[in-house]
Amino acid sequence: VLSRPHHLSCRWPYGTVELKPSRVPVFGQSLPMERDSQAVEPLTGQYAAGSVLRYNLRWLHAFGVWPLSGSPLFRIFTATISALSLAHIAEGVVHLCTLRGDLEDYTLALSCLSIMVVGSTKATFFLCNEAGYCRLVRWLDALVNSQREYVRSRSTREAIFEEVQRRGIRISKAFNAYNISLLSLWFVAPLMSPEKRLPFQQLPVTNTTILPTYAYELSYALQVISMFFVGLIHVQMDSFFIVVMFHISAQLKILSERIADLQLRRGDKNELFESNENKRLHKSMSAIETHKQLCLCIRTHQDITRFIGYLESVMNPIAMMQ
Repeated sequence: VLSRPHHLSCRWPYGTVELKPSRVPVFGQSLPMERDSQAVEPLTGQYAAGSVLRYNLRWLHAFGVWPLSGSPLFRIFTATISALSLAHIAEGVVHLCTLRGDLEDYTLALSCLSIMVVGSTKATFFLCNEAGYCRLVRWLDALVNSQREYVRSRSTREAIFEEVQRRGIRISKAFNAYNISLLSLWFVAPLMSPEKRLPFQQLPVTNTTILPTYAYELSYALQVISMFFVGLIHVQMDSFFIVVMFHISAQLKILSERIADLQLRRGDKNELFESNENKRLHKSMSAIETHKQLCLCIRTHQDITRFIGYLESVMNPIAMMQ
């Protein structure tokens, strides 16, 4: 088997099978699995509805990170969240500079501030490399779609595909449920205190008359809104990459099943043809077809390997921040 990036040739004693590059249709579009110019197009809501990552895309869109439309209002929404996050970080710095407490107080202040810093940085990485993330989603969809025909009517492979879909949705829902419930407790806890305490970062001027009377309320709302969005962006970015790795693992399992089927098919046909020498020609044609399918499996494995390398390059900054 002689493999090249865009060409495969299988040489066999009975002939040569040429495999030319093919374009894989994904959700009504003709999209190759390589990183071409079409792969950097922004995602739309219609495309996201058919993507294997649709649940994660919708959540990241709802939190103001992933644009699924060309509306300028979404960019304004993103800019507003970014401004609130920066204001929250500024309050956190003021809190640390004016804090007079023990180690527990400093630990709590740094923990809350680190969530804002890391979450905001993750969102910044995405906004600076938005085209790269869109390419990642389109490439994964192309890989999954390229093996759909080998999944149909195969109970084992269908089970692998359905399980990874359910698993990805479950882990995303679990992350959201846990963090929303935890944040809700933090949001309402200061209201039960007799003093004017803020949810995350305490300011020395909120209990004085230096600022207007509504300064406490504004600061409270700023911290709640910014922590809600940034905290959920923080975990949903991690969930996004986890689900991507789930799907790649499933594609490798399906590919393994395809290769195992080729081995079984070859064994069955050898037993059939050994009893009749007159069917030697049919046997040779069957062998050529088997090698053609093997070449397709090799090409799929190469595509998956290249995708994993690209995934690593996109995910490295997020992993380092984590």
